[in-house]
Amino acid sequence: MVSPSSLRAACLLLGTWRLAAAQDTTSLLQVDASLGRESSQGSCTCLGWKSVYQGGLAKVGDAREYLPHGEYEPYTSLGENYCLKFDFASHTIEDYTWCYVSAECGSLNGGSKVNDKVSWKTCQAGQDTLYGQLPPGEMVALLKKTGWIKDPTLIPVSAYAYATFEWDSVSAFYGTGPSMSPAQEETMVRIRDSGMPTMICDSLGGYGNGHPDACGPPYSLKMVYKNQLWSWPHFGEPSCIKGCDK
Repeated sequence: MVSPSSLRAACLLLGTWRLAAAQDTTSLLQVDASLGRESSQGSCTCLGWKSVYQGGLAKVGDAREYLPHGEYEPYTSLGENYCLKFDFASHTIEDYTWCYVSAECGSLNGGSKVNDKVSWKTCQAGQDTLYGQLPPGEMVALLKKTGWIKDPTLIPVSAYAYATFEWDSVSAFYGTGPSMSPAQEETMVRIRDSGMPTMICDSLGGYGNGHPDACGPPYSLKMVYKNQLWSWPHFGEPSCIKGCDK
């Protein structure tokens, strides 16, 4: 796993693009290992989303759930205790994700008490596991498990960092589209080499760029992760189009 200091350094490397840094996780086994560290947090260990709602500990909307589309939300479908983004206003995920914890937790990192059963806290790299750490293939498996393959962008945009530029401006890095500037090419090299799963929207216009969605119409995106390039439609199953073992 990438250390918190490396995570901050990666954010700085991406400079003017203001891209998010996320810890490199190459398999769910590694995510499970990080959960071992979380268990040492005791009352400050993140609680599973579904268990919070089904157990009557809180209702959707009691804390920092982002609900731009009302009851059309993924929270109640998620069984893991991984952290999600507050909203889409920030392109980064460092210090911008949260989870529910026991009301006994005394390290909320800017969070607050919800009721006498639970509080919410801001997650911290190296201590908590983020949905934004999942490699794309494992995110697709999660979408199928939860049923959200019907709208495959909803959970990813709530989980991953996303670029401040659109796909067409950097598609040449993968062999198609107009030439890039040296600065753009350098940025893409850094994204690839960082091992961070990063979304690049096909459009940031319209309702995109945090107004209130991440990507604008047609709400599709590309996902880049190491040498992998994924096509991620608004509707339809995501597919790896470059760099994946067949």
